[in-house]
Amino acid sequence: MMDKEKEKKILILALKKNLIEVSDLKISEEDISKGQTISNSSLEFYETIKALVSKGILKEEDVILLEKEIETFEKSTIEFSKEEQKEIKESPKKRYKILKLLGEGGMGKVYKAHDTKLNRYVALKFLKENDPEKQKRFLNEAQAQARLKSDVICKIYEVGEMDGKPFISMQYIEGENLRSAAKEMNLEMKLNIIKKWQKAFKKHIKLGSFTGM
Repeated sequence: MMDKEKEKKILILALKKNLIEVSDLKISEEDISKGQTISNSSLEFYETIKALVSKGILKEEDVILLEKEIETFEKSTIEFSKEEQKEIKESPKKRYKILKLLGEGGMGKVYKAHDTKLNRYVALKFLKENDPEKQKRFLNEAQAQARLKSDVICKIYEVGEMDGKPFISMQYIEGENLRSAAKEMNLEMKLNIIKKWQKAFKKHIKLGSFTGM
């Protein structure tokens, strides 16, 4: 069963995302005191969340996504492994130490890296070719993305050059890829994610060019 501390984190995040309101928490407390916390949920939530789900105020799929988001954030703040610590120490002069390839597309590659200045993981996106037109699109994409505020788009930290190659330094998020995560999602949850991405993507297109990976 979900512990009280995790439930607290989920409720705070739900409030920040406007999925629930403070008044909803008062309603759930009243239901708990009356013993009305039984829901049709197949998941084992703590009392407050169970009351919100049973009332239809909070959806099961939203609780699952909130829980995953919290777990992902907590994983991204874990200490470096011994192997990663060794690699980081071997190149103290460079700000970014590349650790591994995360993904590759038609125009670029994305790597997991360690920011030695701020002591954190980042995702570094590099262009494959130093074509002037592609570099311009690359910069436009970074500028557009930096102006966006969305839960489904990584934050931009900076743009720069490493060994003569332009890069974008972005927020690194630990977790499953979509193909793996989709196995645990029902149709409604998948559609909810697609709608969020579609909304964010439209904003991105309005603000600037989109290069893809």
